[in-house]
Amino acid sequence: DDGNARAWHFFERLCALSKADVYQHSVMLNACANSWAAETLMRRMEAANVQPSEVTYQKLYKIYLRDARVEEAEQVLEKMRAMMYADGAAGLPDDYTNRVLTDMLLEMVKEGHHSERRAWELFNRLRGTNKVNVIHYNVMLNTCKTTQQAVQLVQQARKAGIQPSDRTCLKLAKMYIKEGNLPSHPGQLDAVMKGLKKTSLFAPFGRTHDALAGGDGDLSGGEDKKGGADAE
Repeated sequence: DDGNARAWHFFERLCALSKADVYQHSVMLNACANSWAAETLMRRMEAANVQPSEVTYQKLYKIYLRDARVEEAEQVLEKMRAMMYADGAAGLPDDYTNRVLTDMLLEMVKEGHHSERRAWELFNRLRGTNKVNVIHYNVMLNTCKTTQQAVQLVQQARKAGIQPSDRTCLKLAKMYIKEGNLPSHPGQLDAVMKGLKKTSLFAPFGRTHDALAGGDGDLSGGEDKKGGADAE
């Protein structure tokens, strides 16, 4: 847009005067349309003998994730860790990757349309490397248009050894209520309504519970672990 164009024009003037430092280069990563454009900027940065900072790597890591380039993102993460250790820093928090992945998925899901498709690309790539957990599955439940789709996603989680949490149950309860597709048995209907306040009561759902648990498990798997925001 016009703002990006002005930013690039000013940045180019700084580069021509050899005045663009790591801060300006890192800021301009925000103006890169994709990870390939970001790579071009990083090469220019290297040619100008400007050393990346931790912030530079953090931005580049997220840009790679948005394009579902998981391997390249991991390489950037390793460079960031090496830099922090070399500087005597404590290193990244144990839950850093989980929090970033959760926030990235949530951001793209909220944007919808094209970004939602990209979220699924990233999610599927992460599933292939066993880097997803119940929080990420709960985020992706927000893209399901029907309870049938949601049930299928939860089944996939269980096959991967990931147990549904109370948040999972809450999301499913809301979807059933929104569809108006509730069980006819009064006791089961009462369980769904109560499940909005105490979601563990959602577990005794007859047919739905059997479908989710495969007939041999409990739908409720406990509270979500900390690691990032989760959309309602």
